[in-house]
Amino acid sequence: FTEFSKSFDATNYHAAPRSCLVVITDVKGSTQAIEDGRYQDVNTIGAATIAALQNAMAGEAFPFAFGGDGATAVIPDHKKQAAENELCALRTLAESNFGLGLRVGMVSVAELEDEGLPVLIGKYELKSQYPMAVFRGGALTKAEEKIKKNEDQYGVTCRGGTATDLSKLSCRWQPLLSQNGK
Repeated sequence: FTEFSKSFDATNYHAAPRSCLVVITDVKGSTQAIEDGRYQDVNTIGAATIAALQNAMAGEAFPFAFGGDGATAVIPDHKKQAAENELCALRTLAESNFGLGLRVGMVSVAELEDEGLPVLIGKYELKSQYPMAVFRGGALTKAEEKIKKNEDQYGVTCRGGTATDLSKLSCRWQPLLSQNGK
């Protein structure tokens, strides 16, 4: 859909296949890091999640949403190992270069559906013809909750992935000037 008002129309969303995985990343302690003036570091690591997943997907399109201190994506199960390797490498980079931890977790769409929470995805095309994934319902919130509460079960255990190519990463971050003293 191309009109924002259509984002409220349930017919513009389709359920992700049960075989897919919801991938969620977030920078641990991002609130404190931002308060310490490290917004750009937090934002860069969050955006790098998408670049790392693009490497894993090898040109295959996938829906994702950037959240500032991480990202959410839906990937097919057959890309799980490649995504784990890329995200583990990014986790290592975040810790060694920025001193920040990166939480990485995956929850199956089937598990969320079995709990009555289908992963519903729409495609919103901006006027610039740039498509954005939009998600509906509470499945992603539940997936994030599961990952944060039980990293042993849902967190990605790193077994490899010591390097990731971030050449596709583009960050146009610039500090905003205050307006009205705020």
